[in-house]
Order: sequence, then structure tokens, then C-alpha cells
Amino acid sequence: MSINEIPQGFRFAVQLDGTGSARSLEWSELQNGASHATTWIHCDYEDPQIQEWLERQELDALVIEALTAEDSRPRVALYSPGVLVGLRGVNKNPGAAMEDMVSLRVWLDPERIITLSHRSLASVKDIQQQLKTGRGPTSTQGLFSELCDRLEWYVSQMIDDYEDQVELIEQSDLAEDHLRRREGISQLRRRVVTPRRYLAPQRDALSQLSVEPPPWFNERILMHLKEIRNRLQRHLEDLDAVRDRTVIVQEELQAQVSDQLNARMYIINIFAAIFLPLSFFTGLFGVNLGGIPGAHADLAFLLFCGGLLVVGAGLMFLFHFKRWL
Repeated sequence: MSINEIPQGFRFAVQLDGTGSARSLEWSELQNGASHATTWIHCDYEDPQIQEWLERQELDALVIEALTAEDSRPRVALYSPGVLVGLRGVNKNPGAAMEDMVSLRVWLDPERIITLSHRSLASVKDIQQQLKTGRGPTSTQGLFSELCDRLEWYVSQMIDDYEDQVELIEQSDLAEDHLRRREGISQLRRRVVTPRRYLAPQRDALSQLSVEPPPWFNERILMHLKEIRNRLQRHLEDLDAVRDRTVIVQEELQAQVSDQLNARMYIINIFAAIFLPLSFFTGLFGVNLGGIPGAHADLAFLLFCGGLLVVGAGLMFLFHFKRWL
């Protein structure tokens, strides 16, 4: 294949003009390490042709391995003169679960930012739109900072959705449809697990980057990254709060189910206590042996039934007097 043939994994490339806009670059302009000041290149890391192109970009072998790895976690590693960053973003693709977070790998140096993801990210599309309207970032570090900000913004939307769901569960009548509500609570708790798995190391990565930045990062960008890091910390606390609230709701639901079961069992036990002596008398007088009192009397059956009614009514009065019924 010719190096100028456009690979399927090539998404776009632009050259920032320093005023908030950008000029689109063709794939042929990126070959052979062609130099373009302040360039943003976005590709699919699973494409072998993109991997071959990365090997021609004078990047460290460890950087290329990290950028094209099958799986990754949020991380930061400094490689002079740039920095390698792994991030995760909310999955906004149609039909996908938000918590199935998309991996985004970033190589950042003073004149170039390379971003790679297999699935599309709404954050990347947002910055593209900003550049088209002339309101985009003006440098690679500014673009990276804006990208982190957009990733965090979609995380906040996801957590707001979780909080709305748990609030609906809390305000609903837990006495109805226990099975469906238990399933909803369990599903929400499972959904919270995956974002927290990635957001905690992502917070740590941004914290490390803001404490030990590349020398060409300016103070304004560092302050912005610290603010994003603080917002991620709040999101983690919100996720923990959602998880704790689901635990409380689940415990309340289990307590209600247990109380209802105990109340029903109590009623059954009361009736069992009433019918136990009645069953004893009917069993005793029902034996087929000679000498049973009243066996030959015409009114014996009526008198026996009347006696059972008296015993049953007496037991019910006793239970009511004792406040057991």
C-alpha cells in the first residue's frame, strides 16, 4: 500500500491557526514526518496502517506500544519533549451504554497532538465544531485542556442521570412490584462500578500532570487542569453517594418485604392457634371407636358444633383482649 493512500483508521487532521480556527490537512501532508505547526491528528489505533504511520513519527517505542495497546487505563507518562496521556470518555454512541467508557490515547508535544480512539467520542466532535466556528483552542496544550474539560462535562451528565434514577426510586412506592425495583436498584449499582474504575485513575493522572507538567505548559493551563481534577474528585464522591443511596433504598425495600412477610405469617399463626384446639376436638371425637359420648344421641352433632363455635369465639376474644389480633 502507498503511504499516500488514506487508511480507514484516519479520522481527520487540522492545523491550528492560533486564532481559534483550523485548516484541514490531507493524509498526504502528514507523511514522512512532514512538519506542521500546531497540528491535531485523530485516528483509530486499531488500524494497522495507522500503527505503521506512528512508527514513522520518531516516537519512542514504549509510546507507540501504549498508544496502540488493546486495552488501557488512564495514565500519564513524560517522554521528552512530549507527554503520553491515557483518558476515558463517556460513550455517547447510539445504542451504547454511557458507562461503557471509550478509551482515548493522547500524545502531546509543543507542536503536535495525536489522539487515538477506536470508537467515536462526543468530546472530540465538540472541539471540531468549536474550531469550525472559530471558537476553538489556539495551541496543543490548550486543545488538550479543552479535551479534558469536555470529557469531564459528559461525565457530569452521566452522574446527573444516575442521581435522577436513584431519586425516582427513592420517591416511588417501594411496596409495589418488589422484584422489578430490586432489579432496577441492582442494575444501577452495577452501572456505577465501571465509571468509578476509570475516573479515579483519571483524576490521579491529571493531578500528576498538574504537579509535574512538561516545561512548556503555561500556568493558565495548569490551573485549568487542577480545576478539572477537582471536579473529577467531586464526581467520584457523587458516584459513592449514588452507590450508598442505592444500598439504603435496597435495605429499606428488603425491610418492607420482611415486614410484610412477618405480618402475613403473624395472621397465619393466629388462625393456626385458633384452629389448633378445634382440630384437636374434631380429631378426638372423630375416632371410630366405641364409647364416644353422644354417638347415639340425635342432638349430639349440633351440640358438638355449638361447642366448637363457643371455643373458637372464646379464643378470638382472648386474642383481642391480649391485643394479639
